[in-house]
Amino acid sequence: MVIDDAIICYKENVRLNTDTPFPYDRLASLYHYKREFENERDILKTYINMLNEDSRVGDQYKMDFVKRLENVESYLDTGKWKYDCLPSDPKIFYYDIKEAKTLLNSDEREKGISMLEDIMEKGTYNNTVYNTLFQTYKKDKKFDDAIRVCNKAIEVLGFFSNDRKNRWNINLEKVTAQKERYLKKASKSK
Repeated sequence: MVIDDAIICYKENVRLNTDTPFPYDRLASLYHYKREFENERDILKTYINMLNEDSRVGDQYKMDFVKRLENVESYLDTGKWKYDCLPSDPKIFYYDIKEAKTLLNSDEREKGISMLEDIMEKGTYNNTVYNTLFQTYKKDKKFDDAIRVCNKAIEVLGFFSNDRKNRWNINLEKVTAQKERYLKKASKSK
C-alpha cells in the first residue's frame, strides 16, 4: 500500500533526525489519516522537542505543531477533540465528491456546488473539495466565496500541513488581488 510505503520512508527520515519539518509533518498526517493517534502524538512530540532545542525556529511554527499535539492528546485522553477543525475522513465523502464534480459539468451545477459546500463545512481534509470549489467560484467571479473557501482551507488543511497552509495563503493573496482588479475594472467601465 502506498501510504504504508510512505510511512516507512518518513520514519527513516525521523530516525535520522532530519531537521526539516516535512517528514514529521507528513508522517503525523499519515498517522492521523490512518487513525493511529498514539503514533501521531509520538511524532509530534519528537518534532516539538527538536524545535524547542533550535532557537532559529519561529514561535508561530512551533505553535502549529503544539496545537496539533494538544488536539491529539485531548482526543486520546477524553475521546473529544480540543479544536473544532477536526477533519472528516476523506473516504467517507469519496462518492459524494465524485458525484458533485460530475454535477458541476451538468445542468445541475448548483447542486454540485451545494454538495461540495456541505462536505467542506463538515471539515473534510480532502484538498480536492476546497480546490474544486475555489476554482469554480474564481471562474464564476464569485471572489468572496473563493476567499471564504481559502480561509476554510487554511483553517482545516493548514492545521495538519504547513505546506498546504502556505499554498492556500498564496491562493488567498492571488484571489484577493484578482477581486481588486475586477472591481477596479468594473468601476472604470461605469
